[in-house]
Amino acid sequence: MSVMLTKFESKSNRVKGLAFHPTQPLLAAALHNGSVQLWNYRMGVLVDRFEEHEGPVRGVAIHPSRALLVTGGDDYKIKVWDIRPQNRRCLFTLHGHLDYVRTVQFHHEMPWILSCSDDQTIRIWNSTSRQCIAVLTGHSHYVMSAQFHPKDDLVVSASMDQTVRVWDISGLRKGSHHSSGGPGGHPGSSGPGTFETFDSFSTVKYVLEGHDRGVNSAMFHPTLPLIISAADDRVIKIWRMSETKAWEVDSCRGHFNNVSSALFHPKHELIVSCGEDKTVRVWDLAKRTAIQTFRREHDRFWVLAAHPNLNLFAAGHDSGLIVFKLERERPAFSIYQDTLYYVRDKYVRSYDINTGADIGLLSVRKLGSSNSLIHETIRIKSGAWDDSGVFIYSTLNHVKYCLPQGDHGVICTLDNPVYLTRIKGKTIHCLDRSARPRTITFDPTEYRFKLALLKNNYEEMLYIIRTSTLLGQSIIAYLQQKGFPEIALHFVQDTNTRFELAIECGNLDVALETAKEIDRTECWDRLAQQALKQGNHKIAEKAYQQMKNFDKLSFLYLATGSKEKLSKMQKIADARGDPMSRFHNALYAGDVEGRISVLRDVGLHPLAYLTAKTNGLNELAAEILEAAGLTEGDVDDIPSFPSSNFKPPPVITSTANVNWPSLYSGENFFDRALREGKLEAGAEAAYANGDAGAGSSALDDWAKEEEHVEENPEEGGWDLEAGDEFEVDAPPVQDEAVEEEELGAGATPGVSEVELW
Repeated sequence: MSVMLTKFESKSNRVKGLAFHPTQPLLAAALHNGSVQLWNYRMGVLVDRFEEHEGPVRGVAIHPSRALLVTGGDDYKIKVWDIRPQNRRCLFTLHGHLDYVRTVQFHHEMPWILSCSDDQTIRIWNSTSRQCIAVLTGHSHYVMSAQFHPKDDLVVSASMDQTVRVWDISGLRKGSHHSSGGPGGHPGSSGPGTFETFDSFSTVKYVLEGHDRGVNSAMFHPTLPLIISAADDRVIKIWRMSETKAWEVDSCRGHFNNVSSALFHPKHELIVSCGEDKTVRVWDLAKRTAIQTFRREHDRFWVLAAHPNLNLFAAGHDSGLIVFKLERERPAFSIYQDTLYYVRDKYVRSYDINTGADIGLLSVRKLGSSNSLIHETIRIKSGAWDDSGVFIYSTLNHVKYCLPQGDHGVICTLDNPVYLTRIKGKTIHCLDRSARPRTITFDPTEYRFKLALLKNNYEEMLYIIRTSTLLGQSIIAYLQQKGFPEIALHFVQDTNTRFELAIECGNLDVALETAKEIDRTECWDRLAQQALKQGNHKIAEKAYQQMKNFDKLSFLYLATGSKEKLSKMQKIADARGDPMSRFHNALYAGDVEGRISVLRDVGLHPLAYLTAKTNGLNELAAEILEAAGLTEGDVDDIPSFPSSNFKPPPVITSTANVNWPSLYSGENFFDRALREGKLEAGAEAAYANGDAGAGSSALDDWAKEEEHVEENPEEGGWDLEAGDEFEVDAPPVQDEAVEEEELGAGATPGVSEVELW
């Protein structure tokens, strides 16, 4: 969808009603100041003005086949006008409504005029007899709009009573031969065809309830059994009808004030709406999503009208009206030698100028993922392809690029618009507005780097990183968004950004360095989490120390088997005067007396006594009783408990001085390539964020080794009896390079088995 193209705009008093002429370039506008204007929107000329209403005019319509105009206003009157150039005048006035007339409309076949009013009624008038032939009653508040169905004998109405009603008027057509009396008839007469006999002609077919506030407009779809309604609850609702019922299909939400009007696009699956939030919005009918928004600075929109045959719409606002298109109608074409290539009905076709042969070549629909949609808020002036397959295009004040996947950005700013003819290397060939050829030199580094990144062209990426000054927040954000934070780290100087990228790509050294500079609790917390994910508990320990998170430190020392540090944590807890922390550390360290001491200090003598008793510390238990002023006889009624066997698990392998093994390598593919100045022979990136590629090579190597191990099935496993002794011979120390190869790309060697046993 291109931008909204304004074809005509006029300034006037507030516009409350609009109507297109079906065949001529005429537009009727009903104004709040009581005037009705007739515009030639193609020429931009005011053709005529009708000013017989007293007060605002809200409804206006043009007859589909005759030179007639109907208007309705706040003076309760409906006027019918002759709009032939030689005889523009009011033909007659219809009286009957008791309050403001909101909308008027001619029937497409019958000599009927439909009107609705704040008197809570809808009336149908015979324009030949100039009589009211039907009154539709049932709404309990102002009726804001009413419309004939384009084909069937139905009327849809919207009201401030929060309902939309569909009326069946097929009985009126059958009785229309009664309603052709002479001009002398009047609404009060009781003869056949007057509104007093209307009850036999019309019934309410459906009442559609769902809006939370008053409904401003309701319209039928030109061809489908759909209704659209717009209301003060800021919602547009779509309703479907069958022969027996009608129901709500979906809602479009996005307006942030009252929605004044909504209508279906006559040709495409689109909805156009306008509202008091000063916007005109275009919606996808199938997806119910907003495609486009056109805003005005100060003017609220009140009414919308669609041309019955052309791609034209009109919108009335506080200070006038606009006529606009939603898409260009100029066909896309190009001539090569004697062949014209053009697009029609979403097909690329070729036309031979010499022979007149016209054939279809391919469907635009089948381009699928190979095409990209460019959304710009201003018009795209021209475009051309560069050598690497990137589309370069110009707007009013920029030259921009678009990659095959849809990513786009700005190349340079223009003082005046240019029209691109060719892109070669770093040169743009173009024409300016005075048709003079000129060239613009630009730097294609940014989009070539992005293209190399998308195509996994590591040679090109490495070359650009080493030879260019590719800096800026946009490229950093792009790399981060595409999942390459480790590359973005090479371009960043800002400490906070470096920390974020280092955490994202798992570079703990850079993260620790930047966390020290930032020195905020949340940074240390994130660093600790990332370090634990990678098995680097030493950095996690540093982070907890900086945060003074003693509880997590104690648990970490328990997990790593650091008994000495646990005893230090007990002393720190004593110094801090934190009994809960003292108790935890004593529990982790297996210090029963320490636990009893904490319980005594906080006055929990019964728990302290039971802990001492169940752990065989009878002397200490007696001491606790004595301190509490009790004897053994006083606690005879306490049930006896077996001896406690609760002890912390023994430390089999202390990892206090060794990090847990992990597959993450601190130096990634790009770090090595930048250091060595070239790519490894046949190498691909060893580590990409979120990719298991780094670990897969190690697993593959492991699997290959397993294939060569031949086991004797008779030998079975090790059968170790109590007291058996065994030795494990230390394997010969191999060259580090061979070890790295065996472990696999990106693997860090863990602790050897000899050290563990």
